[in-house]
Amino acid sequence: MFASLTTAILFLYKRGSIMALIPVSSSSIRAVGYNGSTLAVLFWTSDTIYEHPRVPLSVFLGLMRAESMGRYYNSRIRGKYK
Repeated sequence: MFASLTTAILFLYKRGSIMALIPVSSSSIRAVGYNGSTLAVLFWTSDTIYEHPRVPLSVFLGLMRAESMGRYYNSRIRGKYK
C-alpha cells in the first residue's frame, strides 16, 4: 500500500486547489491523491498526473487495498471516470 512516510509528498496544483500525492508501493503507480471526489494518479512511466473526477470513496479504498494497484486501476477506474 503506502510507501514509507519518509518519502517526499508531491503536490498537484490545479484550478486553485492543492492535492497531496502519497507515494505507494506499486510497480506501475508511483503516487495517488484523493480529495473526496477527485482521484489523481501518477505512474512510473510518465510525469503526467491523471485526474479522475467523481470517484467514490469505495473505489479509492479498493485501489489502496488492491493486491495489484495497476490491475485494479485498469479494470475499475481507467476510462470510467473522466
